[in-house]
Amino acid sequence: MAVNPGLVADFCDRVILTGDMNCPVWEAPKDSGNHKNQGLICFKNVPDYLRVGYLKTEDWQIHSIPTVNGYTIDLHHLSDVHQYMGKHFSKKARGTILRGMKRLEDSFSIRYKRYYGAIDKRLCHDLLVLLKEMILTRFEERNETSHTLKDWEAIRATLYSLILDKKASLFVIYQQDSPVSISVAYHFNTLFFYYITAFDISYSKYSMGNIMLYKQLEWSISNDYHFFEMGWGDLDYKRRWSNSVHPVKNYYIFPKHSVGTYFRFIFERNKSLLFTYLINRKVNILYRRIKNSIQGNKSSFVPIKYQLTDVDNLNEVEISGKIDTELPEYAHLKTILNEFLYFAQESYENSRIVKSGNDFYIKGVNSCKKIILEQF
Repeated sequence: MAVNPGLVADFCDRVILTGDMNCPVWEAPKDSGNHKNQGLICFKNVPDYLRVGYLKTEDWQIHSIPTVNGYTIDLHHLSDVHQYMGKHFSKKARGTILRGMKRLEDSFSIRYKRYYGAIDKRLCHDLLVLLKEMILTRFEERNETSHTLKDWEAIRATLYSLILDKKASLFVIYQQDSPVSISVAYHFNTLFFYYITAFDISYSKYSMGNIMLYKQLEWSISNDYHFFEMGWGDLDYKRRWSNSVHPVKNYYIFPKHSVGTYFRFIFERNKSLLFTYLINRKVNILYRRIKNSIQGNKSSFVPIKYQLTDVDNLNEVEISGKIDTELPEYAHLKTILNEFLYFAQESYENSRIVKSGNDFYIKGVNSCKKIILEQF
């Protein structure tokens, strides 16, 4: 029951931000309104601050059904991201977020790049391939399935043209020339839809999700967006960052005199209400836990267990040269190196992993550690 723009245009002439002087976030093409579809149409997960403007539909019934909550950051009256951080977060929480970003920027050659209005087609393709790999790796680590990937083909097929039209953007955090976090967002006038974000899990210690949210929010405020939409789903980061929790609705449209379509509407409505009831009571989370418990851990991801012990003088150790953690055989050491950089507050450029016999060592400017792998 997914709805494409052409089908939407058959029944709606615009979608409006109700709190922004009726500012439209979408308008139908001029040749719309033919009502070619005679079945049941559903517009899902519409926030309550959006109003749908319908074409003349005397022969059609329209029903709205409240579902789960959505999470938004209302950007009205904000001058910059620091103002929001000061109002919304405690001093401790604010310090944790900013400390992670500062340590990332101090440890690595970090640069931020937004692709909005222009991007090379091959680069867009390559970034999406890498984003998908990051998503798969992250969910493999969690032994879960990503629902985002169900719509991946539609995202892949449309994102390039939407970026050129300034209706979408790719935001990338680079370590030198290597992406370490990638985010997809959609743009609707003054509405910024924060849709997908993933990161290289070896940088987890730096709280890449918070850094990405901070940078995206910073840009949205600077560019006069009024709503920063994070969508529905009771996730921890949405609860922490949002300042507006609002109901979302499903809208159903169908012919007045079609008995078969009416009963299909009743079925879909009741199914939606049941799912909403179960989600609000976190039955879906319990179901996943029971399912994972019964099926066992099918993930191939093996967490690295290690200890770092102090070394007084690395010069006394016979070493064989610097280890490149980008090579597949040493990729398991990348997380250890990054966490060493975080806690020791050393830089990537001035640190290295070296090998002596079967042992590995991390050497920075001010500290040196021996890596003791407990499991690999």
